[in-house]
Amino acid sequence: MMFVVRLHPRCEIESVWNWVDKAFSGKKSGDVVPLYVSQREDQHYVDTILEAKDVEVLAEFLIKHIPKCREIDDTRTVTIMKPAFYPVPARAGKDVKRFAISISVDPRNYRTVYDRLLKMKVPEGVYLNYVAYEFGDDDIVISSLAKDWTTIRKFVREKIRNLPGVTSAKPHLICRSKRLASKPVWTKHQKKYSVEKMTGVATEDKWEYDWTFIDECVVSGALPDEV
Repeated sequence: MMFVVRLHPRCEIESVWNWVDKAFSGKKSGDVVPLYVSQREDQHYVDTILEAKDVEVLAEFLIKHIPKCREIDDTRTVTIMKPAFYPVPARAGKDVKRFAISISVDPRNYRTVYDRLLKMKVPEGVYLNYVAYEFGDDDIVISSLAKDWTTIRKFVREKIRNLPGVTSAKPHLICRSKRLASKPVWTKHQKKYSVEKMTGVATEDKWEYDWTFIDECVVSGALPDEV
């Protein structure tokens, strides 16, 4: 199971970011694997994304680790349900930015909107990272890459908001991301939840591009190959 643990700081978000990086990079704690950490430009919290065997295991993990960071003031945990990861080709380039698109859906259309998003043909210059249910503040979330705000806004306006059952859709810039898991673990995780397995339809693209970035300050470029 995948979870987003949102860590709200008392004051300094940088302290929380640095603590997550130091505490979880390259580490596995029992049946919990920290995958990556990210921050939305318009929100004052740090998102830590983890894979856990079940909610009980995650609860014990949070009870053990969260109190170690005194700067954390509050937390919120959101379950990522039915994630479908897309292989992003190398042609995505070095100058793309990552966006999270939060989507609200009429409950009667949960399944149809999700299915249509999985099979949607995206325009040139947009690459999907994953589509998933959240059922928190948002019903469905899309992680995507695009070269700029103009491109992503056009995609949201023309392709997503026009889907029957979608009541609202809004893009958010991810101002920084960093992978916590090793590259082999991360690639294996994406393949485990690949869109090919969800739809039964093979994709032409390969797992060539890593959209979690080492550079914490600027979202730019793919990571070099690792052993």
